[in-house]
Amino acid sequence: MSAPTVPLATRPPALLSRWPSQGLLTSTGLSVTGNAMVAVVVPVLVLARTGSPALAGLAISAAFAAMVPALVFGGTLIDRWGRRRISVAADLLSGAAVAALPLLDLVAGLTIVSVAALVAVGAAFDGPGMAAREALRPDVARAAGLPLERVNACGEATDGIGNVAGPALAGIGIAVVGITGTLWAAAAMFVAAAATTALSVPGQLRPVPQRESYLAATTAGLRRVWRDATLRALAVAGMLVMLFVAPLVLALTSATRTSGPQGQAGLLVAVLSIGLIVGALGYGALARRVRRRPVVITSLTLASAALAALALAPGTAMTTVLVAVVGLGFGPVNPIFAVLAQERTPQHLRGRVIGTLGSLSLLASPVGTLLAGVLLQTSGPAATFAVIALGCLLGTAYIALTPGLRHIERTEELEDQP
Repeated sequence: MSAPTVPLATRPPALLSRWPSQGLLTSTGLSVTGNAMVAVVVPVLVLARTGSPALAGLAISAAFAAMVPALVFGGTLIDRWGRRRISVAADLLSGAAVAALPLLDLVAGLTIVSVAALVAVGAAFDGPGMAAREALRPDVARAAGLPLERVNACGEATDGIGNVAGPALAGIGIAVVGITGTLWAAAAMFVAAAATTALSVPGQLRPVPQRESYLAATTAGLRRVWRDATLRALAVAGMLVMLFVAPLVLALTSATRTSGPQGQAGLLVAVLSIGLIVGALGYGALARRVRRRPVVITSLTLASAALAALALAPGTAMTTVLVAVVGLGFGPVNPIFAVLAQERTPQHLRGRVIGTLGSLSLLASPVGTLLAGVLLQTSGPAATFAVIALGCLLGTAYIALTPGLRHIERTEELEDQP
C-alpha cells in the first residue's frame, strides 16, 4: 500500500498535459549528457597538463567523494525548498563549476588541486540535482496522466542515452574545438537543462513546507529508510547489486585491452548502454501487464547468466551479444526500484529518501571497483567476470528471499489487455 502523502498545491487544468513529463525528460537528458562530457574531458585535461593517469584518477575520485554526502544532506534541501527549485539551481551551479575551469585557466592557470576542487563542487551539485529530478517524476506523471512506471522507465532510458551521447560528443568536441571549447559546451548543456525544467515543470508541484531543524529533517529521511521494510530492503539490494556491477566497465576494458581489437572496449560499453535503454523502455511499455517481482528476479538472473558466460572468454561477436543481454537484464531494475521508493515515501520525505538510497549505492560503487581492480591484477578478467556474476546472483537471491520485497505489486489489478 502506498504511504500517505502531503497534498500538492492546487494545479490548474492547463497543467494536465504531457509537457511537464516531456520537459523533465529533456532536462534529464541534457544534464546527464553534460555530466558524461565532463567525465571524459576532465581526465583528458589532467593528462594533457600532467601526463599522470594517477592524478587523472584523483580528479574523478573527487567527484565520487563529494556526491555521497551531497546526496544525503541535499535530500533535505529538496524537501525543504522544492524539487523543481533544487533541480534548476543544481544544474545552474553545476554549469558554473564547469565554466569555472576554462575561466580559471585563462586567468590564473589550472592546477590539479583547482581541477579536483571544481570537479568536486560540480559533483556536489549534481547529486541533489539527480535526486530532485527523480523526485519530480511522480509529480509530472500525475500532471500528464501517465503511469508512474512508464515515466520512470523513460527517465532511466534517458539517463542511458545521455551516457552514450556524452562521451561521443566530448570526443568530437575535443577534436574540433579543443578541451576548452568542449567544457563550454558542457556548461551550456547544464544551463539548457535548468531552463527546460524551469519552463516545463510547474512551480506548484512541490510539497507543503515542513518546519523542523536541518539535522532533524535529514535524520527523518534516514529513519524512514531504516524503519520501512521495503525501503530498507531496497537499500541493501541496491548496495549489493552496485557492489558487483560498478566494476563491469573496468572489467570489459581490461578484457579487451590486450586480446580484443582496438576500440572494442568503447563499442562494448555503448552496447551495454543501449541494452540498458532497450530494457528500461521495454519494461515501461509492458509495466501495466507484468508483475514487478518476477521481472526483477528474471532480469537479474538473465544478466547473471550472461556475465557467467563472459567468464568463458568467448569471441568478439559472442561477447558483444552477451554484453547486450547483460544490459537488457539490468534495464528494468532501476525503473522498478525507483517506483517502489516513490510509492513507499510520503511527498514531504521523497527527496531525503531518494538521496539516502542513492548515496548508499554510491558508497558501494568505489568499493566494488577497488576490489575488482585488485582481482583483475591478480587473477585476470575471466575470474573477475565470474565473481561479478556470482555477486549478481547473490543480489538476486536476496531480492527473492527478503520479506521486504515480497509484496511489491501495485495495488490495482494488472491490466488484462492483449
